[in-house]
Amino acid sequence: MKYLLRDCASLEQAVKSAGHILFCSDFDGTLTPLYRRPGDVVFSEKTRDKLAALSRQPDYTVAVVSGRGMDDLRSAVKIEGIYYAANHGLEIYGPGLDYKHPAADQARPLMQGILGRLHAALDSFEGAIIEDKGFSLSVHYRLVLINLQDEVVDLIREACASSLHGGQIRFIGGKKVWNIFPDVSWDKGRAVELLHQHVNQQTGQDSLLIYLGDDVTDEDALRMAKKRGGWPIFVGGPESCTHTEYFLPGYAEVAQLIDRLAALR
Repeated sequence: MKYLLRDCASLEQAVKSAGHILFCSDFDGTLTPLYRRPGDVVFSEKTRDKLAALSRQPDYTVAVVSGRGMDDLRSAVKIEGIYYAANHGLEIYGPGLDYKHPAADQARPLMQGILGRLHAALDSFEGAIIEDKGFSLSVHYRLVLINLQDEVVDLIREACASSLHGGQIRFIGGKKVWNIFPDVSWDKGRAVELLHQHVNQQTGQDSLLIYLGDDVTDEDALRMAKKRGGWPIFVGGPESCTHTEYFLPGYAEVAQLIDRLAALR
C-alpha cells in the first residue's frame, strides 16, 4: 500500500477532472481518534471546520458513515447540510433523503429482547458497555479485564444464540466490539451505493466517490468505492486492508487530506 499524502498526484488529478465529488468517511478512528468509551469521543473543532468548509463547496457532497445511532452521530459531528449514514447505513439522513431500512425497522422489538438478555448476562462485568442504537446493538469490551474478555464474548454469543441460529440476526466484529444487526442484506457498502446514486440524481453527474475507513465494518464500503471507479482509502497500518492501494496512518492525516482536497477546487 502507498502512503497517500506522499503519492497524491493521481487522486488530485481525478478530483480536478471530476464534475462532482462524493466524499464519504467513517467517524470513529477515521475523523477522530478511537476512544476507549464511545461516549468520550471529542471531534476536533479544527477537523470539524475543515469538513464543514469542504461540504460548502458546490463541487463536493460530504457524508459521514458510522456504526453509531443517528442521534448520537449527528450530535457528535454537528455539521448541517451533510449526509449521515448511521447504524452502518441502516438509516440515512440528509438533503432530499430520509431512509430507514424497512426490515431493520420491523426488527426493533427483536433487538430490544436481545438487549435485555445482554444486560442480564453482562451488567456484572466492569467495563462492558452495551449500546442500544435502535436498529442495532453494540457490546464494547476493551475496558473489561483481559482475563475476562473471552468470557464476555462467550456470554454475548450465548445471549444471542437462539436469534442467531434462527437466522434473525448477524454479528460483525470490530476493535474489541461485537456489533449485532438484524439479518438483512445491508452494510456500509450498500449504504454508500445508495448515497452515490442519490447524489448522482441530485447533481445530474456521475460523482467521483471517495471513501475513508479504518475498521472491518468499512471493508464493504471500500470495495464499493473501488467497484465504482472511485478512491477507497484505508486509515491505519499499510498491511491492514486489501481493498485499496492507499492508506493514511490516522485521523491527523485525514484532516490534512481534507485540506488538500478543498484547495483543489
